[in-house]
Amino acid sequence: MITPTVTSHLRFLRLAVTAFTAFLLLGPGPAMLAARADDVIQSHPSNILGITAEVIQCTRKGDRLTIAIRLHNTSNYILQVSDVGFSNFYLTAGDKKYLILNGAGTMSPATGTHTLLIGDAMSWQAKYPAPPADIKNVTFHMGGIAPPFENLPITD
Repeated sequence: MITPTVTSHLRFLRLAVTAFTAFLLLGPGPAMLAARADDVIQSHPSNILGITAEVIQCTRKGDRLTIAIRLHNTSNYILQVSDVGFSNFYLTAGDKKYLILNGAGTMSPATGTHTLLIGDAMSWQAKYPAPPADIKNVTFHMGGIAPPFENLPITD
């Protein structure tokens, strides 16, 4: 006789095998693709233990330059990340400093305290005034959270 506990274990086992087979056939879903390494322009360990900061976009469109970063949990622990001072992030090009355009910074997931599971990541992006077209690289400063990302190529 099969008891209800054994039946539930068998259902779980069938579901796990089905999910694993789907993963093998279809590949990872969008949540797993979010932390791909092939879209990283530059990467630095941050000053937050267990967090790596990655620049994943530096794009100029018209008079705006978009910077996108990802904070990636590379530790073996679940981490809590709260306000890391995004308003203190800025760009430099030549001898000029560029500040975030008012209201042009967004974070995913939304602002607040974030729980980053092992291997998980959160992204942030902001728009800055674009430097002149003849400037092809910028330096991105994270307000002391990580070393500056120097010589970032601008994609037009």
